[in-house]
Amino acid sequence: MSTNDLIDKLCDDAKPVKEICCPFQRAFGWFFFALLCVSVGTAVSGIDLTGWQKDPLWFAIETAMLVLIALLSACGAFLLSIPCRGKSILTKIIPVIPLLLWALLLIIQMSLEPKQPISALASHGAGCVTGLLVLAIIPGIVLFIMIHRAAPVKLGWTGLLGLVAALAVASSGLQFLCPLRSAAHLMMWHLLPIVIIGSLGIWLGKRFLRW
Repeated sequence: MSTNDLIDKLCDDAKPVKEICCPFQRAFGWFFFALLCVSVGTAVSGIDLTGWQKDPLWFAIETAMLVLIALLSACGAFLLSIPCRGKSILTKIIPVIPLLLWALLLIIQMSLEPKQPISALASHGAGCVTGLLVLAIIPGIVLFIMIHRAAPVKLGWTGLLGLVAALAVASSGLQFLCPLRSAAHLMMWHLLPIVIIGSLGIWLGKRFLRW
């Protein structure tokens, strides 16, 4: 078989490829779907507005931070899922900025609050982590499926940002379930689980995002 015949045969056998939508369009589409899932899960679990009533301003700021973390992380994950996009280091760094800012605000608030005993910090901890995981399951699975349909190359980073996005949007719903508003509790049971569990996204990305 000549080279030209081989090329013709390969062209005939090739299947049409559907073009991937804009990464930002996919990210926002996923975000609104995730927000819907989290809203339903929160409503079913029973909304608790104690946190809003205690400090409406801080509650709103923290929720906005989580939404920003989720959106930026999702955008970064979808950008990295396309080989020709997401080459800038900013794609990986920008989602970290609101997370660090949230941590800084919590540290400042912790310094102003009276110290709490360990037993008080442990209160509701397991429930918050469980709620976070339950709310993040469906958005996380859908996000990984959407990313897998592209052609991610940097699997670890893509998985990391994807899982952080799912956990952050879940944590925004957790705001309406958790009655505790101390900075120490938020640091230990709301922020740190996003960082620790989110780091597993590196392994999940390398394991499930291969194409």
